[in-house]
Amino acid sequence: MAENCEVCASPLIASVHGMHELGATVAEIADATDLSQTAIEAHFAACCEFKNESELDSLSASDTRLMELRSQLLLCASSAAMNSDARGQSQALAVLLRVEREIAERLERRDAAEREAKDASGTLTIEKLDQLVRDFTSRPKHGICYACGQRTNQSEETHEVTAC
Repeated sequence: MAENCEVCASPLIASVHGMHELGATVAEIADATDLSQTAIEAHFAACCEFKNESELDSLSASDTRLMELRSQLLLCASSAAMNSDARGQSQALAVLLRVEREIAERLERRDAAEREAKDASGTLTIEKLDQLVRDFTSRPKHGICYACGQRTNQSEETHEVTAC
């Protein structure tokens, strides 16, 4: 927050940021809030840090936005309660409940994905099969039965596989 920022000092700062997040132009924001376009542009340039599109689309950015929304909803519910606005408080709490449910569902999905990843570690893959073949063919050729892996009689030229 800059010291002399007209937008930061305005009670409409939340509206300015909300409209900007919804894609409103600076002119539209200025018309709706009666703030000057130059003050809004200066506010965005000096007081705000915007992330590029790839960062906004990541899962961690989405989680961060959910947590920010959660804190704003708690503030709205508290503010409505202090103003004896039962309707506003119940609406904020209903949306907060939806946010909490979304957070819980995301955590459940992550836990399930982690469990699947751990379960997949015992699965036979092409890489593991290739390693088994390399290990098998790297054994000494004389004195070990390839079928059962047991030592054979060194004097025998052949070993009966059916005996294994």
